[in-house]
Amino acid sequence: MRNYLKWQLILLFLIQGCSDAPNIKEQYAKDLPAHWQLESFKIEAEEQRGTKVDPVFEYRFIAEVSPKEHLHQRVGRLMDTDIVSVVVKKGAESKLHGKAHARMYQGEWQTQFNMESSPPADGSPLSAYKDKVVVQGSSDYKKLIKATRQQLDKLEQQILQDDQRFQQGLAEYNTLSQELAEKSRLSSEQLNKQQQDYQQQRNVLYSQSRAQSQDAQQQLQAQRQQQTAVFKQQYDAAVAEVDKEHRLKTAEFSAEKTKLRQWRDTERTAARSSNNAEAEAARKSMARADYTVHKARLDEQLRSKNQEIEQSYNQQLAQVQARETEHNNNRRDKLAALNTEYRSQVDNISQQIAAQGSAQHAELNSSQKQQQEDLDKVLTAARNAHQALQNNNNQQLTAKRQELDKLQRDMAANRSSYTQQARLLQQLEPGT
Repeated sequence: MRNYLKWQLILLFLIQGCSDAPNIKEQYAKDLPAHWQLESFKIEAEEQRGTKVDPVFEYRFIAEVSPKEHLHQRVGRLMDTDIVSVVVKKGAESKLHGKAHARMYQGEWQTQFNMESSPPADGSPLSAYKDKVVVQGSSDYKKLIKATRQQLDKLEQQILQDDQRFQQGLAEYNTLSQELAEKSRLSSEQLNKQQQDYQQQRNVLYSQSRAQSQDAQQQLQAQRQQQTAVFKQQYDAAVAEVDKEHRLKTAEFSAEKTKLRQWRDTERTAARSSNNAEAEAARKSMARADYTVHKARLDEQLRSKNQEIEQSYNQQLAQVQARETEHNNNRRDKLAALNTEYRSQVDNISQQIAAQGSAQHAELNSSQKQQQEDLDKVLTAARNAHQALQNNNNQQLTAKRQELDKLQRDMAANRSSYTQQARLLQQLEPGT
């Protein structure tokens, strides 16, 4: 809080004897700032209020105070040095009017001062300033003014030089920006060309790999067909041999069946002829009634004979058919065995061809993958190089821009410092 506020309201708690009235002068003197002293103290009016239990004193007083040393106020700051002027000289007395209110509280006098006036000026002793300080008008002050003028001249020259450096740096920045932009453009064009070449090479690689895969598949397919054809010829020859044997056997069985039918027909014809001859002879030699009986007996004999012939025929035919069935079963088993062997051979060839195809496909994929990785590495290196160029360009521009920004900030700070010091110098020395 500033010193002049202390002259507006002074609160002081003092310990006094419980039976005596407060010593207002002593209390007031103690409450003064350290660099002020009390010259005189006069009580104009005094009134005792309250009771013995709760005593209260009211005072009106006039106090004369003076500073123990010159008091100063800060008027400016140059070259890290505070410039002060004397506002109150040592020993200059000031008459102050005020009131005091004293009351006993918990065995102590609680006194409150209410000032109605304050010293004509507020200030601080030189010891209150922590930094370098000079008094306005002193020799040190004049030296400071001279040094400040010299510093302003140097600062003005520095501002001019910095401005030239900034303009030169700005031109260099623009030139560098154009050069780096051109480098970036050329690098982008080169990268785009490499990317196009990369895509074309990928397409060529894919086409080559696809063609190689198709050629390999066709070769394997031809190999499979060639090897399968050999087994097919062997299979067809074996089947033809079985069919040849089957045709011969079928002819034999057909001939046997024909012979059996012929035998049956011959036997049945002979039996019928014999029966007819015997019946004719009996008809001529026997009476009609006897002939009828004899004819019926002959017909039964013929029927029995035909049954015997048919039974013999069926038995022999069954034997032939059994041998024919056995032959057909054997033929079917042979054909099934030949087909199984042929299919097994074909399956083995297919598995071998498939294994070779898988191996060739894996080899082609591995080769294609390696070539693709090589292409990717080249393109990645190109992209990284382009990005590194971009980063380097940005770093150069950023460094140059930061350098210009720092120079611009320094210029602004120097201009601000120059303006402030020049204005303050003009205020302190209007003639300059």
